[in-house]
Amino acid sequence: MVKYKVTIDKDVCIGCGTCVALCDENFEMDDNGKAKVKKSVVDKPGCNENAKESCPVSCIKIEKSVEKMTATQEKYTTESLLKEYNEKKAVIKSA
Repeated sequence: MVKYKVTIDKDVCIGCGTCVALCDENFEMDDNGKAKVKKSVVDKPGCNENAKESCPVSCIKIEKSVEKMTATQEKYTTESLLKEYNEKKAVIKSA
């Protein structure tokens, strides 16, 4: 399952608050007047992408982060279900 990792380079951040204005659901200002991420791993970039694109010093990074699936999740992927279907179909045809 693809997730997205959101980070801020605190050394570059100037604390302008643009990210908070555009995406207050995931950005806030810390006690030092710098932006901070509320949730570093998200399902979709959403407003984080707007914040990244609007940051005047480009200190926001969004990277794809592929999480390893559990055995149960893997069992129910489209690919695995199709494989299981084709195997059962072959057994029925041979009977």
